[in-house]
Amino acid sequence: MFWGRAMIEERAIEALTERIGREILQRIEAARLGDYREKLETDPLLVWGRGGPRFLSDMLRFVDVFPAIRSDAELMEYLTAYVGDPRRILLGAGAECTAS
Repeated sequence: MFWGRAMIEERAIEALTERIGREILQRIEAARLGDYREKLETDPLLVWGRGGPRFLSDMLRFVDVFPAIRSDAELMEYLTAYVGDPRRILLGAGAECTAS
C-alpha cells in the first residue's frame, strides 16, 4: 500500500503545481497592458524576425560583427557589402537613414 500512497501524493503535488502555475499565468495576463499584442506586432526586433531565413542570417552576422565596427562609415560599408541595401536593416529599426 505504501507505493499506492506515494503515487497519490505525487499526483496531489502535480495537481497543486499545475494550479499554482495557472494562477501565476492568470496574474501575469491580468497585469499586462491592453496594448501588449499591438506592441508585439510593431516591435522592430519581432518585425525583423519575420523577414525570413536569409534576413535572420544577415541579422545574426551583423550582430556578430557589430562590436568591431568603429565608425558610421564602417557600418555602412559592412551593411552594403554583406546585406545589400543598408536601409533594409536600419529603417526596420526606425533609424533615419540618408544612405543612397
